[in-house]
Amino acid sequence: MRKLMSTVVLTALLLAKHHYSSGQVVREVNGNVGIGVPNPLFQLVLPNDKYITWKNPDNSNEDVGIKTNASNDLTVYAFGSNRFYVQSKTGYIGLGNSAPKGYLHISALATAGVSSLRFGMPNDAGNLNVPTGAATGAYDIDFHNWRDNVPDQVGARIRAERVNSWMSGNALLQSMDLVFYTSRGEWQSDLTERIRIKGNGDVAIGTSNPQGYKLAVAGSMIAERVRVKLQGAWPDFVFHHNYQLPSLQDVEKFIQENRHLPDIPSATEVEKNGMDVGEINRKLLQKVEELTLYIIEMKKEIEHLKQGTADKATPGK
Repeated sequence: MRKLMSTVVLTALLLAKHHYSSGQVVREVNGNVGIGVPNPLFQLVLPNDKYITWKNPDNSNEDVGIKTNASNDLTVYAFGSNRFYVQSKTGYIGLGNSAPKGYLHISALATAGVSSLRFGMPNDAGNLNVPTGAATGAYDIDFHNWRDNVPDQVGARIRAERVNSWMSGNALLQSMDLVFYTSRGEWQSDLTERIRIKGNGDVAIGTSNPQGYKLAVAGSMIAERVRVKLQGAWPDFVFHHNYQLPSLQDVEKFIQENRHLPDIPSATEVEKNGMDVGEINRKLLQKVEELTLYIIEMKKEIEHLKQGTADKATPGK
């Protein structure tokens, strides 16, 4: 584009050597050239609503060029389509359209497999000499924030981060994480990673390492409803006729030796490994069902004892 514009300027200067009067198409004033403009103030000036075009390679037509309209909006077009449009009044830029609705408006068809916007360059390996799991490079989209004494700061960021997934010092395979940052806005250093989506789909909130879990949250969370669907059997098997209910003597012995219920993790295990919500609920329900059977048996024994006491108290028995 710079070479083409230089050609346009050179051509205009050559023409200007032969046209000096105000009635001519090209006019030179103090080294400035105007084409259709009587008093040019810059090196090359054209009137609005005009074209600069280039011939096709076969000289058949002029399908590539630059044009302005009556409002001095600028368009770069090619083969009948507006490729790049700048709206002079607003500064809005349109890619693929001539009516942009924002500072950058990209008009693209919803075609699968076709990029509407792409970052990066092919064959750019980034920094290969990093440890396994470290970043080899990244692409950032930053959003400005403001504070009275730190008026120029980044308040939020979306980062596509390339990660060494091969071996330390030789990042021949790189995965891609998507990372979201926000800031309290006090200082630029407040910009902090909040959410990370790993290349394998694992999600980490409040931490950068989900540790193999599909969702890892470093901190508390609240929800109106949580559904946990277990792969294992729900403990209704306790009520099957062939279930071997542990004796209370065995349970008591286990508690005395281990200081926790059978099949329930100890406090030390929970502190070290955390707790599986679905699994612990399944085991707790198993204990409730076992307790229910113990109560039923105790009730039968109590009824039997009451009946025996009543029989002894009845005369003639």
